[in-house]
Amino acid sequence: MYDINNFTMRDMTDCGNALRTLGSGIKSMEETSNKIVRYLYDHLIDKTPDKRACALVRFFKTHPYGELSPDLQEFARGLFKVVMPEQTKCLVLLGTIGENQEWNSRDTSQGLTGVKSPLDCITPFINLYILCSHLY
Repeated sequence: MYDINNFTMRDMTDCGNALRTLGSGIKSMEETSNKIVRYLYDHLIDKTPDKRACALVRFFKTHPYGELSPDLQEFARGLFKVVMPEQTKCLVLLGTIGENQEWNSRDTSQGLTGVKSPLDCITPFINLYILCSHLY
């Protein structure tokens, strides 16, 4: 278990070593990513071993739009309402786990079936930065 409030260099090394072993013998990225999110969900704690540090852990991979499966391309077209160039980088949800049952499968995660614009992912952080910069 790793307390995120006191995450030491040793913890980081141990956690990294554990994560590297999770993909051993597995043939798919999705299966490996699900093992990784499960490990982080179970092992990151908030001060006490019975209190999880994360309500939701997700694993994304960047993937060119042109190489997405037809169902993910259709989802992206419906989401953005534009024709996307083949080389557009998309974030594809590979692994997910969380407190709500629907968060435990990428097929049941509403709104994040698989494609997210990188700009959409950073926009909240840009907005937070702008907000915080006005506070000082």
